[in-house]
Amino acid sequence: MFELSDERLQVAEKALGSQPHNPAIRDELRSAFNQFQGLYSLWQQAPTPGKLLDECEKVLNRLKKGANILSVLNAREYQDAAGQKDKKAQKLNAGISGELLSYLILNGVDPDAPQKSKIIDVVSRIIELPRKKTGRPEEYARDGFLLDLAKIFKRETGKDATSSSNIGRASGDFMDLCRAMMIPSNSFMDADGLAIEKAWNRVKKRI
Repeated sequence: MFELSDERLQVAEKALGSQPHNPAIRDELRSAFNQFQGLYSLWQQAPTPGKLLDECEKVLNRLKKGANILSVLNAREYQDAAGQKDKKAQKLNAGISGELLSYLILNGVDPDAPQKSKIIDVVSRIIELPRKKTGRPEEYARDGFLLDLAKIFKRETGKDATSSSNIGRASGDFMDLCRAMMIPSNSFMDADGLAIEKAWNRVKKRI
């Protein structure tokens, strides 16, 4: 991963039609970037994408059924062992994995004073991210980040997020925004953005 430098943020502001050093735009871009980094880390730490998604769906269902939020965030994961009392209640209020808990904390959830709506929003976002049935886990984080950037781009410019390939180079204001926000190389504006363009063309077909 890399950090958002002033140079990158200025390129992003220009792509969005904004004046340099726009605090509101910069805060939103940083927030989206941090979400991307957190989700990328989550997918890397999770045992498998399928297991993480299964956990997210179960946690969401348990919260909707009235699970105790403090228990869910602070208890041990449920183990289906013989001799336990009130298995149904224990399973409903069982804890979550360390990976998911870390991601919730990164997204502003306080385990000591959690808000149910915030947890549901964060977990729902993971479940709803566009993704292929197969593929590398890191692609899920990238696809979600592309959606965030496209929404910001549409709002700020009034234009849909598009790109065009010209002599083997993905071009356009949206691609300039993506280059600044997504390509690790120090020469991000000269780097090949065709992989990002290809990913965006795939993602936008499913939204």
